[in-house]
Amino acid sequence: AMASCKKLPLTKLPAYLLGQYLGAGIGAALVLGIYSGQHAMALASYPGLSVNLMAQVVDQMTATFLLVLGIAAVVDQGLDPGALLVGLIVVGVSLALGPNAGAAMNPA
Repeated sequence: AMASCKKLPLTKLPAYLLGQYLGAGIGAALVLGIYSGQHAMALASYPGLSVNLMAQVVDQMTATFLLVLGIAAVVDQGLDPGALLVGLIVVGVSLALGPNAGAAMNPA
């Protein structure tokens, strides 16, 4: 979303994506280490309607794209109240795409 809105140069996109994936992996490993055992099941979203792995991946990519695009639209246009509008975007995307793979949007 950031690259398509020209907020992130395409030359920096690979490094940005690598940083996102590394950060997510390290964060997940730390959380799993801290909450290992019986309580670890509460830290994940589980697939609902979709059982196909590729459909779940596309679902999560779409949800994250829509969230970041919505946040960028709110910020760029200076809409008020911004926090409420972003919250409504999260609710809308979660209701629309959440049943498929758990609505685990990660705009980080």
